[in-house]
Amino acid sequence: MMHAWDAITQETEAYTIEARYVLSKALYILCQNLPSSPPSISRDVSLLERMKLLLQYIEQHYAETISNQTLMRLAACSESVLLRSFKKTVGTSPMNYLQNYRIQQASSLLLSTDMTSSEIAIATGFHDISYFTKIFHRTTGLTPQRFRAAHRTK
Repeated sequence: MMHAWDAITQETEAYTIEARYVLSKALYILCQNLPSSPPSISRDVSLLERMKLLLQYIEQHYAETISNQTLMRLAACSESVLLRSFKKTVGTSPMNYLQNYRIQQASSLLLSTDMTSSEIAIATGFHDISYFTKIFHRTTGLTPQRFRAAHRTK
């Protein structure tokens, strides 16, 4: 480091190249002496892998009954860790994510099939048709029937 400082302050011939070389060499030596994987990085990778597994599970099994307990068992963690990790990574709770994913799938089915709203509700994991309609309306601003009519005519 002192060699780089001397080169810079004395402005020797090609001092910028010499300073860069010495600083790069110092950085290389520092990197060689770092632990192989800092604990926080390995924890973050583990968290991301866990969240990836949970999101894949939700997207493959959204039509089934899924609870926080199901996800806790899958991720091998407590409920508080599940909720905190999911919120940190995805930005919402697991059940809100599941509900929004179901509404997204229901919207797609409304536009691409002739299934009734009741059939779509069941197919997307909603077992109470009125609850499905209420949540769909809250999320999209339209009832399922109005959503279909508004988007199919365009």
